[in-house]
Amino acid sequence: GTLPQMYSSVGGSMPESDNCSTSPEQVVLLHCVGSFIEDATHPSNTSVGKDDHPLGDHVGTDAVVSSHVFLAEQAIALRKNLAAPDNAVDVNDQEFSEIACQKSAHASILEILASSLGTGDQNAVAKSRLVLG
Repeated sequence: GTLPQMYSSVGGSMPESDNCSTSPEQVVLLHCVGSFIEDATHPSNTSVGKDDHPLGDHVGTDAVVSSHVFLAEQAIALRKNLAAPDNAVDVNDQEFSEIACQKSAHASILEILASSLGTGDQNAVAKSRLVLG
């Protein structure tokens, strides 16, 4: 349930900001979260109960929902930024690195959402799907 706080603490900017930026540390965090969710939801994994959701169901359904909403908002912000006309012109190495981080973060977020919305406590997943539409 602390994914938004961890994400903002490792740099970059939050989706609410006008200038969406992504740090390499945020990309690493997303890859780690994605890997954890993949391991936790793998059929051979027996250490996580069917009622536990890997995004924090142990602290309540609202934590899972807030993490899903945060990830969806971040994916939207990254997609808008990646689709901006500014990213279609020649860029310097620093801008290229930023765009690469954003693309990697966007892909990781989509994988996390896809994996985590189909697993764990059905109440948390159902509530997240209802909130996300």
